[in-house]
Amino acid sequence: MKIMQHSSGFLKLVNDAKSRIQECTVDDIQKMNETETLDGLLIDTREESEVANGYIPNAIHLSKGLIECRIEQLVPNKNQKMYFYCGGGFRSALVTDLLQKMGYKNVISVDGGWRAWNANGYPIQKPKDFIPTQYINLINEAKHQVPEISAETLYSMYENNNLDGIVIDVREDSEFAQFHIPGATHLSKGQIEVKIENLIPNKEQKIYLYCGSGYRSLLAGFNLQKMGYKNVYSMSGGIKEGWLANNYPISQD
Repeated sequence: MKIMQHSSGFLKLVNDAKSRIQECTVDDIQKMNETETLDGLLIDTREESEVANGYIPNAIHLSKGLIECRIEQLVPNKNQKMYFYCGGGFRSALVTDLLQKMGYKNVISVDGGWRAWNANGYPIQKPKDFIPTQYINLINEAKHQVPEISAETLYSMYENNNLDGIVIDVREDSEFAQFHIPGATHLSKGQIEVKIENLIPNKEQKIYLYCGSGYRSLLAGFNLQKMGYKNVYSMSGGIKEGWLANNYPISQD
């Protein structure tokens, strides 16, 4: 594979950006993908022609040329964690630096990018499986419709024995088996619409949903609202950044 020789001016710009940003490795991303603990949006900033050859699993495509004009619409929350990658970690460094200047506080560039990912032999996906940017739009739409509850508030109800609803873990079986909130009912996002009416026929019942990061639970809550459930809440930050970050108890039974 031919690697582009970058100009000294471009490399100076990149190194300047790298001095101000946070970076992670492709190993970090692979570990999170492998353990299903990805705690932010993974965004591929390459061009469409590059993405056509494959991309990192769980990535969303938003090219560097469009990111400045679209990011605030797609991701209005400037505390949202985002990981950016490109071909070699240079463009993503510039994007990360720019977004910091735009007020985003939790942005990280993946050092080495796509080439480092391939050099390690990590799994790739092809465009037919690609997660479109419309996924972000769905998340934002759900955020406007589904009320969120903090992990602190939910834990306080547990601690004071005044939990007033049913807590449902919408993660996959393997995730739930690793650990979950004590007393939570498990109903994966893929099954919740199918099974919820048998499990909870009362559509006035208060329901607290959570997942790994707060995205799947928002989408699940949005669908339950469409089914007529009137008191559905999503736990912001999910079990990772919401619950575990506060050292709240977990169960592995």
